[in-house]
Amino acid sequence: MSSARIKLPPELDGLVLSQLEHCIDQANLGIEYTWLIRRYLIAHVPQADLAAELDWTRPTISIHITKAITKIAATARRLYTTHT
Repeated sequence: MSSARIKLPPELDGLVLSQLEHCIDQANLGIEYTWLIRRYLIAHVPQADLAAELDWTRPTISIHITKAITKIAATARRLYTTHT
């Protein structure tokens, strides 16, 4: 299995693994989205492999991942942005 190449938004790019996991948990994604995004962001499973596992199309996986990452990035902004 190849490893997924992931381009994260700036809000997520500088986070350490524990912070990223915390953001995923706090984003309130639901069981399926949380599983999907953990497989993609933490385990680096490519979208094509996730699509095969779930019997979805790769574009469908991409749409769901994009929505989840947007929500996780908003959560990271709330949790880790310093307000002066």
